Amino acid sequence: MTRVIMISGANRGIGKAIALKLYENGFLLSLGIRNPDLVDADILSLDKTKVLLSSYNTDNPNAESEWIQKTILKFNKIDGLINNAGIYNLLDIEDDNEEMLDDMLNVNTKAPMRLTRLALPYLRKSGQGRIINMVSDAAKKVEDSKVGYSISKFGFLAASYAMLHAAKKDGVRVTALCPGFVNTDMAKKYFLSTENLIQPETIADIVLMLLNLPNTVVIPELSLDNVEELNYR
Repeated sequence: MTRVIMISGANRGIGKAIALKLYENGFLLSLGIRNPDLVDADILSLDKTKVLLSSYNTDNPNAESEWIQKTILKFNKIDGLINNAGIYNLLDIEDDNEEMLDDMLNVNTKAPMRLTRLALPYLRKSGQGRIINMVSDAAKKVEDSKVGYSISKFGFLAASYAMLHAAKKDGVRVTALCPGFVNTDMAKKYFLSTENLIQPETIADIVLMLLNLPNTVVIPELSLDNVEELNYR
């Protein structure tokens, strides 16, 4: 039976690459998009009988429940959740800007927890539920005093392990993906050349592999580096 996968932050970068890869491989998709008015043409061109485009803005306190309800109304089930949406700010340990930190904690840490909590009953019913959390290698290291993003990702990694334990007896498998810089709009702000960075399509290939693993296999955490970062370790 065709599986239904929810993907947050699906309009560009990693989320878009994952959506296109899964669509090509026959999955039904529920795509959470922060601004529906800016949907990429590649996403808009997908068959609407197989793809749901839903507004998903974490500033809305009902965002997660509304998206879940729309997904169930269209597809009547959820087999996988990819918590991909995130924001990045250069918040230093000496910055007096708790609002910026709160924004990152809300989007990068708390929103995936809320979404997962609401999706878990359906993932349990699936019998082969999958959760893939796009965490970041920032959850594994702190290299300077700009620590806000890492704080939010450290929390997300902890939440990912809690998700794994919450429903493993029901066939739900959870993986935290921790990549270094990926060739997205964010990376282009910091690298003159992006050819040696991890490509979004590579992440999409890994996600497809994880979704297709049997229940007998669990990969709780998967780290991957790009060539440039590896040279500095």
